[in-house]
Order: sequence, then structure tokens, then C-alpha cells
Amino acid sequence: MNNSPLPLIFNCDTKAADKLKNESGNKYHIQCPKKCYTEYKNKEYSLYGNHIHGYTFDSSVCIAAMHAGLLSDIKSSDVSIEIIQKDAKYECN
Repeated sequence: MNNSPLPLIFNCDTKAADKLKNESGNKYHIQCPKKCYTEYKNKEYSLYGNHIHGYTFDSSVCIAAMHAGLLSDIKSSDVSIEIIQKDAKYECN
């Protein structure tokens, strides 16, 4: 996990590559805002991958978590991600 006991605050469009170290095995606790789905419908965000094989490091973390079914649009939520392959993908849970 990130060293801070508090989650890292991300916007709907924050990519893993914007704030995280791309090293296999790194785990991060992220807080995503509410209404990402509402914003996502009206804008383009980076989203590459899926919840089965993971998302690429240049994907928007909160949009990926919503895509994986881990977030709702009603309230802000925390998610944990783990880098599963350097320069490749991460998992949301």
C-alpha cells in the first residue's frame, strides 16, 4: 500500500501513470470521487483493458474501477489497486 494511512485522492480522469510508480507488486489505496459515470458519459477518458485481465497503466484508475463494477455514481469510494506487470497492467479490487 502507499505509505500514507490516507488514500491518494484521484479525479475521475487521473491515470495510474500520472501519480503511481509502475513497479510490479506495488499496491495503492485510492479515493475516487462520486459522479465519475456521469462525467464519463460526456467526455473521453483513457480506458484500456478489462476486469479479468487488468487495465493498462495509462488508463484512468477511477473509470477502470467503475468499469469493473467496484464504484457507484452515488458516492465517493475507495479502491485498492495492485500493479501486476511493470509497463503493463493493474488490477482493481
